[in-house]
This record gives sequence, structure tokens and C-alpha cells, in this order.
Amino acid sequence: MNKLKYISLLGFTALLSCCTNSNKATEQTQSEAIAVNALRIQNSSTSNLHNYVAITEEEVSTALSFSTGGYIEKVYVKEGDFVKKTQLIATINKSDAQNAYNNAKASLDQANDAYKRLKQVYDNGSLAEIKWIEMQTNLTKAESIYGIAKKRLEDCELYSPQDAYIGKVYAKSGINMSPLQTVVTLLKIDNIYINFTVPESEISSIKIGQDAQFTINAVDNNITNGEIVEIGISANPVSHSYPVRIKAANPNHRILPGMVCNVYISDKNTKSGFVVPTNAILIANDNSKFVWLIKNGKAVRRSIKISGYSGAGVLVSEGLNINDLVIVEGYQKVSEGMLVTAQTEQ
Repeated sequence: MNKLKYISLLGFTALLSCCTNSNKATEQTQSEAIAVNALRIQNSSTSNLHNYVAITEEEVSTALSFSTGGYIEKVYVKEGDFVKKTQLIATINKSDAQNAYNNAKASLDQANDAYKRLKQVYDNGSLAEIKWIEMQTNLTKAESIYGIAKKRLEDCELYSPQDAYIGKVYAKSGINMSPLQTVVTLLKIDNIYINFTVPESEISSIKIGQDAQFTINAVDNNITNGEIVEIGISANPVSHSYPVRIKAANPNHRILPGMVCNVYISDKNTKSGFVVPTNAILIANDNSKFVWLIKNGKAVRRSIKISGYSGAGVLVSEGLNINDLVIVEGYQKVSEGMLVTAQTEQ
């Protein structure tokens, strides 16, 4: 009996020791603060910007093709290459065209020689008028056939008509291309278009010539200025939205077709709030919005309401106060009450 009590006491002691060690481990984990970056909320800002998701598009897209069909001998470019004006793009087999050119050249040389000889006879009055006219006609025919053959031979080589980027390459060496079948597409991106749609409830605030701003995550997320150049007049029957186009300069060619961007356009209605970076706004399971704050060195979850957007981020109208510290980097690693150390951004 005493032995049984001793075993029970020993088990209880071991369990107590485990619990004590677990609590110590937990306290030790909590004492290791998580490093984050935080933004100190300053004065309230005012914005009158609408935010739209958009897609970039090239300024000009040109399809290049051979005017005559034939087998592709070589393609000298690949997708993404930058080509200069008059740069060779591709060639097709020119054996038939070369033979036709050689025959036409020989016929033209023969016609020119006959023309010179008969002209002397005609000038001396020893050649009938009808024969002279026939000679002139033959020379004209020879020149015409030669011109056609020369053009066909030249068309076996495809050159770029402008400085541009290669968008798509459809041709490969050895395949037979039909006349006017697209070999490559050229994309000109000195300027770029931004395409997006605007709901019918907001389209009245959009005007041609109006300034607009946009950011692209793939290009450092910097704010870029543009101008509205097109507004569609036919709405999408399902979404009841209108297509709108912005044109912007792209001098360094960093903005590429197909990039996703956020567009910000002013209207007459102003909205106020604290500006918070978009990436710091999180969505709960019930679709409500929240951010992580730092209070007394610990992470605290705070529900917020959004009133609008600006070029620098999201406008938070409720839930934040001046001097609040909002975690903008490292929020993925925190939870309620966790100790944090912050590097503060102004």
C-alpha cells in the first residue's frame, strides 16, 4: 500500500515538473520580442481619389508578315528583343525568287541592248515606226517584269519598320508561311496605355484630359502621372461599367504590357482619414478590416473602417488615432499580446 502511494506521489511530482517546465518555456517564448516595422500615424489627410484596378497596354502593336509565302530559312529575333528600324527579322527561302530575278534581269539587259541598236537605225530613218513602237513596248514590259522580280526577291527578307520590342514570334525555321501570315508582332512602348473600367455611378466625374495617377507593384510601386485620353460611351451590359484609357510616358521602358496597376483619379467629393499603406490593411473572416498596432510593446489587433484611397495608401476613417503605431512589416508573425520591437517610420 505504501509502495502504491509512493508511486502515485512520484507520478504527481513528475507531472508538476513537466507543467512547471512548460510554463517556463512559454514565458521564455513570450519574452523573445518579434522585430517589426511600424508607421506612426500623423495628422489626418484628405483625399478625393477613386481607386481602380487596371492593366497596361502597349502604345502600338504591329503585325509583320511576308507578302509572299515560302519556307522560313531563319528567324533572327526572339520574344522580348529590342529591335532597331531596318533590322533584319526573318528570311524565307529565296531560290525561286532569285531565279525569277535572274531571268528578268537577263531579259531587261537584252531589251536595253536591242533598244540601243534599233534606236540608231530608227534615228537614221531606216526603221519602220511600228517596229520602233514594238521595241519600246518590249522594253517597258521587260522593265516591269524586272521590277516585280526584284521586289519579290527583296520581300524574302523581313525588316523592322521602327524601333520596337518583339512581342510574339509565330515563325520557326523550316515551316511554310502563307502570304500575309503573321511572323512576329512589334510592340512600341515609348508611351503606355492604362486600361480600366469605371462604374456608371462614377463615370460622370471622369473627363478627357483629366490628370490621373497610378502605381505598379512590379515597378517599385512608385506613383506615376498620366492623362485620361479615352472614355467609352458604351457600357458593359453585365457590370454597367465604362472603359477608360490613360496615356503615360514610359521613357525607360520599365512598364511592360500586361502589368497590373492601381489607378487613382480625383473627383469632387472629398474624403478624410489617416493614410495607411495598403499592405498593412488585413481582412478578417467576416470581411471586416483590421490592422496590428503596438501598445506598450505588445501587438494589439484594431478594427478599422476605410473611407477611400490616395496615391500613398488607404484612408482609414475610424479605428486609428494620432501617434498610433501601425505595424506595416512583420505583421504576419504577430498575434494578440505578443511582445514586439519596432523600427518606426515617419
